[in-house]
Amino acid sequence: MKPTRQTIHFDKKLLDKDAQKVIKTLSKAGHEAYLVGGCIRDLLMGQKPKDFDIATSATPEQIHKTFRVFITETKSIVIEHKNFQKYILSRIFFAAHLPGVGLYAVYCQTKFNFAVSEAGIFTILNVIAAGSASFVAGKLGDKFGHKTSMMLAYFGHFIAVLLAIFAQNMFWVYGIFISIGVGQGAFMPSAMNLIYDFANERDTKTYMALVDSFLAPFVLIFIMGIGALVQGSNYTTSLYILGTSIILGMLILQFIVRDPKLSAEASFHVDGFSS
Repeated sequence: MKPTRQTIHFDKKLLDKDAQKVIKTLSKAGHEAYLVGGCIRDLLMGQKPKDFDIATSATPEQIHKTFRVFITETKSIVIEHKNFQKYILSRIFFAAHLPGVGLYAVYCQTKFNFAVSEAGIFTILNVIAAGSASFVAGKLGDKFGHKTSMMLAYFGHFIAVLLAIFAQNMFWVYGIFISIGVGQGAFMPSAMNLIYDFANERDTKTYMALVDSFLAPFVLIFIMGIGALVQGSNYTTSLYILGTSIILGMLILQFIVRDPKLSAEASFHVDGFSS
């Protein structure tokens, strides 16, 4: 009797991330891999399975080889892809901008005591600036490389810091949120396309995961550090830390990181990597 396939529906939040990773890794290596057993029953009943059984066409030797290759490839990216390492270093300093949005609002509220209703104007200006910057960044990236469009994101956040430090009235505050919008809008397409350029023909998801993994502890440090300074009303110090970190990230990106798209087109290979 020939088996039949049918589509089943369940809440994907009930799936275990590690189980998904195992299945994706095996599938990518050309093997069949399926969830089987009691976990299927639990998923159909809307319950979170206690464990996940996986059936695969791969032999134990093939499974060992598949995961060994994945680990080896990841290590080679971390150790040998020098240009990508420099990009991550730039992003680590740039991570200082993340606590900035809240800091600007609190600092400017303390300095100018503006009405809460102004938040609506901030949001409108931010959204318009972000949409415009996203469009411009895409055009810049296509023409000059996505490192150039990423510089627009860095520059937007740096200008926001400068405006906050020297703010004289509410028009300066509006400028802050316009600059934040420029930074946010330019960042999204630039960061995504840079990852694709760095990965080239390699696994894009691995590069994305590595960026997030390396940045996570530094993001936490910046948020906790700036938060502690704000608790002590050290707003100016916080702004100078943000500005210094962002400009260091800009300098590294501009003068040390090669644009991966342009490097790949030139077929310039370093330690087996073209970018």
